[in-house]
Amino acid sequence: MEQGIGAFSVRKRQGIADVAAPRPVPRRAIPHFKWRFVRLMRRVPMLKSLAASADLRSPGVTYANDPRIDRVVFICGLHRSGTTLIEDYVHARFDVSALRADVPENEGQHLQDVCSEERRFGGPGRFAFSAAMYRELAGLPPGAETRERILASWRRYVVGDSPTLLEKSPPNLTRIAWLRATFPGARFVVMVRDPRAVAEATRKWTSATFEELVLHWHTAHAVALAQADPRDTCFIRYEDFCADPDATLALSPVPRWLAPRPWPLTTSARFARLADSNARYLAKCPAVNFGRGIWDAFGYRLDAPEAGAGPVAAVQLAG
Repeated sequence: MEQGIGAFSVRKRQGIADVAAPRPVPRRAIPHFKWRFVRLMRRVPMLKSLAASADLRSPGVTYANDPRIDRVVFICGLHRSGTTLIEDYVHARFDVSALRADVPENEGQHLQDVCSEERRFGGPGRFAFSAAMYRELAGLPPGAETRERILASWRRYVVGDSPTLLEKSPPNLTRIAWLRATFPGARFVVMVRDPRAVAEATRKWTSATFEELVLHWHTAHAVALAQADPRDTCFIRYEDFCADPDATLALSPVPRWLAPRPWPLTTSARFARLADSNARYLAKCPAVNFGRGIWDAFGYRLDAPEAGAGPVAAVQLAG
């Protein structure tokens, strides 16, 4: 039976709640035991320096020697939005360096201790609700000192010799303004996916309900839209990218921001066959009428269970 839930009628759920973050369900498929141990060490003041010196490099990877980083391109998007997919694709085709380490999805958030990882604020499907996350950012003054602390942590994990670094982490979606102030000249590529597919794909990692996960999508993307600047930010839909990645990127400002590689790299085996997997997640979604929301700006219809991704209404998604 179809349920009704207005996106703007549940203020506490969709807003930024100042409550203790619940413990997320661990990602059992990704062990990364050393990284988990380092995370625990970071919580103990006496062990923080030891944690900072821990080596999380992946075996068999050739790392850059004292890399120069002049600019950072941040991949932004919620968990299961396709950020790893587009990071791999951009790294293979454009002249950029990247981070590679024995941490989940090579995310830069796990390789520094300036900004807390999203798990401190509830993890997947929760972090954008956390007032504590925004307070932490407000207490971190953007500037050269903060930037150098982060870059110093990232340098040992850089692969490639380009002075432009490509970095991806889910919390980037809610930190665009702070990252822009901290990393002058930065660019932001926001990967957007149907909120119902994201919610259903994320449920295995959290105790949040389907409805809460969709409203978390709403909150996170509302923050991103408020902070986006068309001069340095572009939005790319997962559905469009899967249908034709070359054409989708060609319509975005990415080719203007980045030089192409003379010889493209081979993409990861996991992305050798590109396919939109939304259908299998949408088939499992409960029938909920969410009404109007930020998703309308990206062409997603959530006011009817059978509605899908339609034409883009209010946001110029790719440039």
